[in-house]
Amino acid sequence: MKYKLEKGTKDKVNKYSNLTYPSYREKLGKLNDNIIVLGCDLQSTPIGLALAETSSAGNKAEILSLFVIPEFREQGVGKLLLEGIEKELLAKNCKEIKVVYTENTTTSAWEKILAEQNWNSPEPRMLVARSDCMAKENQSLKEYVCKILKKIPLPSDFNIFPWVELSDKNKDEIAQQNKFKYPKILNPFQEEDKIEPLNSLALSYQGGVVGWLVNHRLDSATIRYTSLFIKEDLKLVGRTPIGIPLLFNGFLLQIEKSEAKQGIFTVKADNLAMLRLTQKTIKPYLASCKWSKQSFKQLA
Repeated sequence: MKYKLEKGTKDKVNKYSNLTYPSYREKLGKLNDNIIVLGCDLQSTPIGLALAETSSAGNKAEILSLFVIPEFREQGVGKLLLEGIEKELLAKNCKEIKVVYTENTTTSAWEKILAEQNWNSPEPRMLVARSDCMAKENQSLKEYVCKILKKIPLPSDFNIFPWVELSDKNKDEIAQQNKFKYPKILNPFQEEDKIEPLNSLALSYQGGVVGWLVNHRLDSATIRYTSLFIKEDLKLVGRTPIGIPLLFNGFLLQIEKSEAKQGIFTVKADNLAMLRLTQKTIKPYLASCKWSKQSFKQLA
């Protein structure tokens, strides 16, 4: 079969819109110099799509999605698209390209293509966990969460309260990082319009805010547990890991008071304590627990 690669232009990209994630379809409709679209056709029928975006400086790029419809997989289409997107980026003087993906049934085939194209060996980036059973009627999960909270109670000199009750003064202190610093990825003020008020929580110690659990509502059925942070010197008090009662109080509020049945959270690969907690304590109630990986390649 003869496959044809086609560079996406404004008048051609619509036919490929179903071959990428809904969140990226907007990029297809607003093409600019930083967006590279490469489609693959068979007798004018779209069968694959590669979508990449370069940095503002243009020297780095990321493959946002690469998709081949199931009946044409393992026939060289994915490799053809990857080779094509690399050539397009090289022509733009891009020096480095990366890809981030989550494990699924196509992972082994995808990683084989990356190896054949001389990409770096993929590395774990973060663990992606999802629960589908955080519903009011799930008494066994509620009992389990309550058991954990009883086993690992919050010390009496700490207090958990709703994030929406945070004072403007506390917000300013956190935003300006006056009393402690936190990684950019744990900034609690990201996507403020989507913050879930029900179980986003603040943590105080001796009157001052020292941590938070900030969650976001993705849709009517799903709450994402986005940012769990506790001041470094207070993460472990005695033998109590403070993050556990904070996180499990968030779980309990969703189970008791929300109609959202799904919960999603991610754990960075270097966060060993949270990985252990997920594997030992939370995993029995997860619908899926998969690694997100990343790989790089120097183009020039």
